Amino acid sequence: MAPSYCVMERKPCVRWVEIYFKDCLCNLKDEISFGFGLTSLVFWGVAEIPSNNHHFSHQVNHGVSLAFLLTWVAGDICNLVGCLLEPATLPTQALHSS
Repeated sequence: MAPSYCVMERKPCVRWVEIYFKDCLCNLKDEISFGFGLTSLVFWGVAEIPSNNHHFSHQVNHGVSLAFLLTWVAGDICNLVGCLLEPATLPTQALHSS
C-alpha cells in the first residue's frame, strides 16, 4: 500500500497512524486531536483499575473509588478536547464510543 499524502500541507501522512488506525494526520491540529483521543482511550483503559483494587482489598462489591471517578472525568475531558479540535469522527473516537 502506498503511503497517503496530504495535498494541502504537501507532506505524507503520519505512517504508523495510517497503518494501525487508518487515519491521516496532516497538521499539528490533527496530531493534537489524535493525541487527546488516544490519551482518552488510555484513561478509559485504566479507569477501573483503582476501583477493582479497592474492591478486592476491602472485599466489597459496591460503590466506586474516587480514583475511578477522577480518571473517568480526565478521560472525558481528553475526549471532549479531541472532539473540539477535530469535528470529524476519528477511528479512536469511534472505538471509544463502542
